[in-house]
Amino acid sequence: MLGKDELIKSLEEINEKRLLSHEVTEILDPFKEATFPLSLEFISHSRTFGKQKDPSYDGGQTGIFKIEGLDAECAVLFGSEDNEMIEKKKVGDCSEIFVCYFDYDSLYRRIVFGKVSPGTEHVKGGADLAQESAPKAEIQGITEPISVGPEIEAPQGSDNVIEESQDRAMEPSAKFKRKNKKLSFPRAQFHILKDKKRDWIAERSAEEDIKERQFKNAVGPILICGGIIFCMNGCREGIGMGMFFGVILLLFGINVRFSNKSE
Repeated sequence: MLGKDELIKSLEEINEKRLLSHEVTEILDPFKEATFPLSLEFISHSRTFGKQKDPSYDGGQTGIFKIEGLDAECAVLFGSEDNEMIEKKKVGDCSEIFVCYFDYDSLYRRIVFGKVSPGTEHVKGGADLAQESAPKAEIQGITEPISVGPEIEAPQGSDNVIEESQDRAMEPSAKFKRKNKKLSFPRAQFHILKDKKRDWIAERSAEEDIKERQFKNAVGPILICGGIIFCMNGCREGIGMGMFFGVILLLFGINVRFSNKSE
């Protein structure tokens, strides 16, 4: 029977080669009948949800540990009788726990163990018992359907595993609606920016109109007065050039003072 050393070598191979899920399962399947002690460093724990392959773990806790001497994490299922013990553990606590291989969590790339008592043989799950009972039923000529118990759910590594599984099971229509919401947000933001730009242009135009009116009110009368003065001096002294220059200033001043801004 395979033991702890062979398991450590297999886990090192899995980490180094980054194998696919089915390849990992093929490597770990031979350890299903093995039980051995492991030195583990406590990280966290959470409640074990759903029915497990081995009902002795129902209602218990799932602990997340670091395997000492190996850069890898594992999940360990505990029965309900160990709830108080696992809840008292602190991060970094090290302990040796007798475990048996249970499953592989492909989502978090963690091997899942079940805690057993020293010297206890691995108890087969409900699925294994159903497979063994099926041939016996056929031999005895039983035609009635065989009840294999409640539906068996895969072991959960932690609360986050359930949340991730629910997200993956989300209907395509829900994903499509969420995608549309994400796409509509930038479009609404674009309209807001467009309105802000239009308001800024209107304010800028109003400021320019005020400055233009102030310029006309200040410069226009000066040009008109200057034109009148030059016209009067030209007429009085008989200087045609002075009168002509005065008329030009007068007309230019009137145009500046009373002209409207072109649209």
